[in-house]
Amino acid sequence: MTLSKLPALNTFIHDHLHAFDEEHRAYAQNFYLEERASPSSVQLYEQHIGPDPVDDLDDWNFRHNKRYARAEVNLPLGSADSPRTFRPENSANRLNSVSKNIDLIRVENLARPCKQARISIAELAGYLQQYQQGDPNAAHLLEDFCNTWNQSRDKRPMFATTYMEVEDILTSGAADWADQLRDRLGLGHFSPQPGKPVNILLTRYKVGELYVAHPNNGAPAVPTVLDSDMSPFFHPSPIPDPTACPDPCLGATVNLAPVVSPNDYQFGCELLHPRLDYSPEHLYRIGHIVKPVSASLEQARSFHLPWLQLESGRDDYAF
Repeated sequence: MTLSKLPALNTFIHDHLHAFDEEHRAYAQNFYLEERASPSSVQLYEQHIGPDPVDDLDDWNFRHNKRYARAEVNLPLGSADSPRTFRPENSANRLNSVSKNIDLIRVENLARPCKQARISIAELAGYLQQYQQGDPNAAHLLEDFCNTWNQSRDKRPMFATTYMEVEDILTSGAADWADQLRDRLGLGHFSPQPGKPVNILLTRYKVGELYVAHPNNGAPAVPTVLDSDMSPFFHPSPIPDPTACPDPCLGATVNLAPVVSPNDYQFGCELLHPRLDYSPEHLYRIGHIVKPVSASLEQARSFHLPWLQLESGRDDYAF
């Protein structure tokens, strides 16, 4: 990113590229490495964070999440605008050539939708099992659940991966498949305390459904630092050398599975897509994340970057 166009952040980011705190480093490095943000997108960001120098990470988080993301990304359901991700100025990052037949997987936290629908996790799991066995009564109950949930969701871009990317985990039969999936997809905010699992729902749908829901704007996109609230578990993806990465080249997730060697590291893939209203047929599997994240964020990111450089043919992508 052209940091000179962000005077409020320029000095702060350069001062924190090698900060003692690993989260401070991650935030700074992400903006330093981001090269997919268009000049007009950077200008829009600058308008929201303002000209005054950032004091600390809390100040930056507030300006990014509460000023910028709330106004340009996490739009309310009734907004006539599209999130910045799906506007013309981000067209270079749209994945127009992704096959419409690809199955996508998204991980949802069940805490809020179950509370809103006044249904327990066990009840939802039972209805889902009955529905998948062809029970029409369960279909009606899940339709009500989805309707209640859809009405409470905003228009923010939705992170997803492909079924092919995580098929090995989902078909392994492992009791801890949900923990493994969390790690593969870099979902570090799902790190439960002992005895307090994070209950998740996997939704599954085809890329083609996005085009049905958004006939003129359904193409997914490669995520950038300007497409969501800030997270140290996110890592931007370089613009690949066209000879190294076949089109389309998706975003890459920071794998949080603890490994001792970069040779054992495997990043996941991710993309963003416009909001999709859920129906019972999208509800795929319920799981429980029970283990806290145990990997070092610093080590995971240090393994991640060389693999990004290799896969993208971009040895120059560094800080």
